Amino acid sequence: MMQLDRRIQLQVLSEFGHLETVVVHRPGRELLLPPPKGDDKGELDYYLWDDIVSLTDIRRQHADFLDALPASGSLGAPCRVLCVEELVSDVCEDLTTRQGIADTLIALVEVNGHRLNKDRLGCNFSAKAIKAMANKADGTTFAQCLITGFWGEESHERLIRPIPNLMFMRDPGAVAGDYLFLSTFRKPARFREELVLRLMLRHPLLSDIKICDVAKEAEEIARQEGGKPSEEPTFEGGDLLVVNERLAILGKSSRTTEPAISVIVHRLATIGMAVAVVELPALRSCMHIDTVLGFISPEFYLAHAPMFNETIDQKFRPTIKVHRSAAGKINLSEEPEYGIGALLKDYGYMGEPIFVGGDKPIHQNREQYTEAANVITVRPNAFIMYQRNEETARVLHEHGFLITTSIEEFCRIANEPRTYIVLLIEDSELVRGRGGPHCMTMPLCREV
Repeated sequence: MMQLDRRIQLQVLSEFGHLETVVVHRPGRELLLPPPKGDDKGELDYYLWDDIVSLTDIRRQHADFLDALPASGSLGAPCRVLCVEELVSDVCEDLTTRQGIADTLIALVEVNGHRLNKDRLGCNFSAKAIKAMANKADGTTFAQCLITGFWGEESHERLIRPIPNLMFMRDPGAVAGDYLFLSTFRKPARFREELVLRLMLRHPLLSDIKICDVAKEAEEIARQEGGKPSEEPTFEGGDLLVVNERLAILGKSSRTTEPAISVIVHRLATIGMAVAVVELPALRSCMHIDTVLGFISPEFYLAHAPMFNETIDQKFRPTIKVHRSAAGKINLSEEPEYGIGALLKDYGYMGEPIFVGGDKPIHQNREQYTEAANVITVRPNAFIMYQRNEETARVLHEHGFLITTSIEEFCRIANEPRTYIVLLIEDSELVRGRGGPHCMTMPLCREV
């Protein structure tokens, strides 16, 4: 059981304050994916991965990444790194909990018409086997099966399909202000991640936090208005960026829809935060807003240049409107359409953009695709980025950033005042899942 000496208090009012508490998931046997079937609708397409990975290498690269996170933390204390599988294991030590989750899994397969039915969830298991596991397995084994599909380290047969995208912990939920916004996924391969996150939130460490169940609230709003949501209220955490205490940015993407956006706008309005909704193109390369924007300090942010210049590449030119919830009402008010630069300055963020890939379109497009903007900032002007984004690293160096591949050096000087530093981490396997360091982290608390 994890130590309960410090229960978690949510507080995220920027993407770049000192990182104090973060949730991650160490990649495991869930990444032993079946081979592709040789067509566009093969297994890898279902699982949303671009390629089969080396499990040994991706574990090593992810472990190096985790070694750098404790470099952050305010007042000299290291960042607290929580692992979702350990939190869930603690919760699942309780037999009654395991039995209830087993019943939930069985129901998701057997109840016709349920959103997580057999075809979409892909769970071809027997109810008898699942109930047996719940009764016999300890909490760790049960939690591992929920994620990997395997019952035990020695097993080579899966009871259920894996959830290989759990490594990208940003998407199951995201914190803005003092709310954790729970996701509801668009893609079938990720549905069970919702169940894992809800289990994690039963942990005593997290018993005091405020939760917004986005889909449930959207459906309740529609019911009160005498109908149903205009479309399925899906939301993924990669579409939510917190700029400062006055402004959040939401991507309206293929994964995040208008009914979900309305709920988040209304909730954030209660703490005085407006929401800029950026309509993203339906491209694999920019599935979330954090693939084109990354805030690294009060002075600088990373951005994909075509978002600022419609003559470069019009498919990336966003439509941006700022929404506020009218006092005490669900109906939304809108401010005029913005460009990114004007929007940020109007809401008190005076940082300047650093364009990923530099000034040449070929590098801009390549490095946006390989997640150059998708960084995790551990404190202002100290962040972690994939090392393959060489042109972005060159531009950052021109802006005064020290570029290092040494975790030891990064951890040693990351908290020195006025130090600008970027850690480049090895990424040959990590990048295959179409996510970067920002995607791999769920910050729960940052220093204001």
